[in-house]
Amino acid sequence: MVLEPIPLPLTIDEHGVVRVTGTRVPIDFIVYDYRNGATAEDIAEHYPTLKLSDVHAVLSYYLEHRQAVDAYVAEQERLANAKRHEVERAYPHQGLRERLLARLQNPPPDSSR
Repeated sequence: MVLEPIPLPLTIDEHGVVRVTGTRVPIDFIVYDYRNGATAEDIAEHYPTLKLSDVHAVLSYYLEHRQAVDAYVAEQERLANAKRHEVERAYPHQGLRERLLARLQNPPPDSSR
C-alpha cells in the first residue's frame, strides 16, 4: 500500500471567497451547518454538489485550523452585513408591502398594446 497525500478540496475564488473546489459552496456554509450539529453526511446530503469525502476533508481542515477559519467566517459575516446594510440604505423596504398591495389593486395600463 502506498500512502499519498490527499489535496485539500478548497479553492479561493477571484473575490477571495473560500469554496469547496469544483462547487459554489463556500466553506462558511459547511462550518455553519457543522456548528449547528450537522454531521458530514447531513452536510453532503444538504449540498448535492459536495462529495462526502470532500466534506470530511473540509471538516478536518476546520478542526485543525479552527481559529483561522473562525476568523475568516467572522470576516465574511461582517462583509455580508455591511453589504446588506448598504443595499437596505439604497433600496429601503419601508412601505414596500403597502406599495405592492396598492399596485395589485391599481395595476398600470397594459403597455404591450
